[in-house]
Amino acid sequence: MPYTFTVNSEVVVHERVSIPASEHSSSKVVTIREPVSIHVTVDDTAFNSSVMACDARIDSVNDSVVDSVRRQSEAKKESAKVISKSVLDGFYKYAASDFRQQMVEHENVVNSTLPKIQTYMAQLQDLKRRMESDYNLISKRYVGIFKGYDEELDRNMHRLYDPLFELYDDCQTKLLVESRTEALSASIGFEDISTVQAMMVQAKLKTTLLSVMRRLTASLASRRRIDQSLERLAENRVVPKPVTCHLPLVYFERDSLLDGGRKEDEVHLNLDGDGARSRALAQRAKECIIAGGLEVDNSAKDDERMDLDFMARLSQVGDERRAREILRLYDDYKKRRKA
Repeated sequence: MPYTFTVNSEVVVHERVSIPASEHSSSKVVTIREPVSIHVTVDDTAFNSSVMACDARIDSVNDSVVDSVRRQSEAKKESAKVISKSVLDGFYKYAASDFRQQMVEHENVVNSTLPKIQTYMAQLQDLKRRMESDYNLISKRYVGIFKGYDEELDRNMHRLYDPLFELYDDCQTKLLVESRTEALSASIGFEDISTVQAMMVQAKLKTTLLSVMRRLTASLASRRRIDQSLERLAENRVVPKPVTCHLPLVYFERDSLLDGGRKEDEVHLNLDGDGARSRALAQRAKECIIAGGLEVDNSAKDDERMDLDFMARLSQVGDERRAREILRLYDDYKKRRKA
């Protein structure tokens, strides 16, 4: 915008003055002082306009440069993308062409080799059939030959060692069959039996009795373990009125060692030390099982339903230690049943 200012100064002039020739001619220096005040008014509108115009042009040039740089960068990116796409497309086309060529070559090799393989396979199958036929013929021939040799050797051996075979049959009949029959028919009276026969009968009886005692001992030990487990797991609970309870019992079948292998059904039940009541309930359960003709042959669905029912009842057990012990016994039972 226009502005005004004043410049104050003083003009000093020194001038030599000469007096014309006369009787008092002379010269002297005269100093003249004149104050000067200059009022200056500056109109900078045009200058400011030109500066603003220049600034606008500079901004325009800057924007143009930035836009040019941006366009140049975008052009470089686009050209790089085009070049990359061209290179990748070229590589893929080259690789695909090379793979197709290799596939054609391999296909030609397979097509040329397959008839040979089929021919070889047919030849091998024909050779296999001929070898099987030859083997059957040869085996039949030699089986007949060796069978005849075996029969002839058997006849010769019986002819040469006929007394030994008679002695063997006689010993087997007298020492094993007759002695065991006599020993089982009479508990005493070995006077008519030879010493060797008596020793053999005693050894056989001792072996049988020892086996029976071992099996009885194992059975009693197993029963004792079951009773101890049931006593440990049973709960002593008093209720004010009659309720329906599910009692854990063990039912199993076993072969009798005394009655010619007769099947025996056994039911074990424990009511926390109440032996008489436990035996009475076990007998009733056994009678119900026998009357109902129970057959233990569970299917997979029955096993799954039994597992679900068992886990539901196990979750109601308050004692964690007792629950773990019950689960362990149940797992052992399942393993033994599968075995």
